[in-house]
Amino acid sequence: MVHLQNIQKSFSGQKALDNLTLEIQAGEIYGLLGANGAGKSTTMNLLLGFLTPDSGTITIGQNTKSEIGYIPENVNLYPYLSGIENLDYFCKLAGLKYTKNELSDFLTQCGLAKEAHHKRTETFSKGMRQKVGIAIAYAKKAKVYLLDEPASGLDPWQAMNFQNCSGN
Repeated sequence: MVHLQNIQKSFSGQKALDNLTLEIQAGEIYGLLGANGAGKSTTMNLLLGFLTPDSGTITIGQNTKSEIGYIPENVNLYPYLSGIENLDYFCKLAGLKYTKNELSDFLTQCGLAKEAHHKRTETFSKGMRQKVGIAIAYAKKAKVYLLDEPASGLDPWQAMNFQNCSGN
């Protein structure tokens, strides 16, 4: 499903990745752990297509952007829109159309209280914004999810129950 073969990436002559080879099969969960400067963000940016490798090959599924869902550490939402309006907007950008009830279900499944669905996100805590971001990725129904510290801002109970967003 996710294949990186002999990936090399340098910035101003400094190697960020040196011959990285990685294979992740469908259904597997894989975490990148390491110190600052270890190449985690570089790898994530390569997988998202924001960077290109100096050499090597990257394959994700059928290589279509629609197969990838991404949850950043810091979710950027439109503060003047509600949680459900942000979700609807980002879904439409991805070519997805859901009813208000379906959008509300995504938000609820990802832990956002129903009374917050229609509140402007400028009033949200970081954890509440993160839940909307998780719902945005989840609504994409992608085959591969790339998560950059997705539990950032969630309380310990919510972080432990993160898998509930997938309906499991």
